[in-house]
Amino acid sequence: MGVETMKRLLLGLALIAAPICAARADDAPAQPRACGLVSAMLVSQDQGQVTIGCNGIGEPFGGQLADVMTEILQRRLDPQQVMDKLADLDPVPAANVNRDLDAAHRQLMVQSLVGKTPEQIAISADPKEADAGEYGKQLATALMMVGWTVEGNQISRKEVPGLAMVHGLVLVVRNDRNPPPKAVALKAALQAARVEAPLRSDPNLGADATVLWIGRRPSFTPLDPKS
Repeated sequence: MGVETMKRLLLGLALIAAPICAARADDAPAQPRACGLVSAMLVSQDQGQVTIGCNGIGEPFGGQLADVMTEILQRRLDPQQVMDKLADLDPVPAANVNRDLDAAHRQLMVQSLVGKTPEQIAISADPKEADAGEYGKQLATALMMVGWTVEGNQISRKEVPGLAMVHGLVLVVRNDRNPPPKAVALKAALQAARVEAPLRSDPNLGADATVLWIGRRPSFTPLDPKS
């Protein structure tokens, strides 16, 4: 889809998740995971509505995909810039593969923070996710290499209200539109290490508080094949 087409989607977006099942030996080959324009009705040059259909995904992932596209529209982001950013991201690991901050990515994270004022943050890991605690330790180790500290000198394994269903990493601050400088610096350092951690608001936090939440591993799971 071209940039101009995406810019026209200012009034609405209907995302149809059309999941398909893995093919059996006597079935037709499964379609690749992809999205495409199903129909379009442009009211004017810059306004209209389109319907997009996606193959090979389940309903939960379809909902997340719709949220991403809605964010692009609401923030009037240039789709080409979004695509350029996506090219820098690593694929989501398989559900049974532990997340790992290897030496090369840890060094990129450290380099991003060298010379900046050391800060303190809190780190919380989902107690129901097997690899969350260890992954949190790896991230904390990288931060401590540049003088940062972790609140309480430990990674909390308690479930945080409002975050239990949040997958991946998020940086929780009081106001995600006006985050404290240390949250901005940490987000940039994580991005340098190819780790995505979007900002999320929690009005109950202090003005300077920053919490790194390590949730369940993100997943991209097509529906199970029919028996």
